[in-house]
Amino acid sequence: MKFLLKLTLFVAFFTFGSLAVQAQEADKTTTYHVHDYFTVPPGGRADYLAMEKVWKKVHQANIKAGKYVNWELTGILMPGNGAGAYNYVTRTSVRGEKNLAALLSGDFYNANPADILTDDEMAIYKKTGTFRSFVKQEVYTAPHVLPAADWDKVKVAVHNHFDFPETGSRSAHMKTEKDIWDPVHAARIKDGKMLAWVVGAKVLPWGANEPFHDVTVDLYESLESYLTNSSPMPYFEKVHAGKDIDKMLDQTKAAATLVKSEVRLILDTSRW
Repeated sequence: MKFLLKLTLFVAFFTFGSLAVQAQEADKTTTYHVHDYFTVPPGGRADYLAMEKVWKKVHQANIKAGKYVNWELTGILMPGNGAGAYNYVTRTSVRGEKNLAALLSGDFYNANPADILTDDEMAIYKKTGTFRSFVKQEVYTAPHVLPAADWDKVKVAVHNHFDFPETGSRSAHMKTEKDIWDPVHAARIKDGKMLAWVVGAKVLPWGANEPFHDVTVDLYESLESYLTNSSPMPYFEKVHAGKDIDKMLDQTKAAATLVKSEVRLILDTSRW
């Protein structure tokens, strides 16, 4: 029993110690993406979107003040989640651990909304909690990106969530994405089949009970474009012609397991 307690304490110390070292070594310009998940009840879409329009003015003021660099609102198209599941997600992006800490602790919402909003907007702002219910929060970094030539054209984001099997790890997954899949998606982007591609790493929360740890995001101009060009396999075979395709797919499966994919529609955004 004492051995198990010591082992548990050692693992906890090692985990938090590693996080501390990572934080110290992280570049101050590291961008963190805070995803907040919300449930909007049936019939509440119009009121909710009107409320987010009011909040957008607050986000724009915070971006102008240098508090964060991006805000985005997406709606979940697929899967069709049941009652109580999230159906909207906001993404707020900040640079550096100091700004992330301020956002997570609520310090970024210390501006007086009355200085920004009209009386009618303030009335909506004060009723925010009646339009949506908070579900959960996650924080990501984006260690690898194939950027869009024009981010304003991006309207559909397909989020692919990955867990690590016993044979996998984050480093193995990242290597697989960069070595095997990056050239495939680069070719798709070059031919206009996709606009951009992002590899994301979830940094908060963490632990064995988390259903996934990494994410890739396929970005398209429209839902039709996604439905027409969603499969990367025709490009996979061209880019990796002459190679052992089955072996490369096996390497992918060994590094990470696709838990689920979500199709999100980008409804609104504000940028630096």
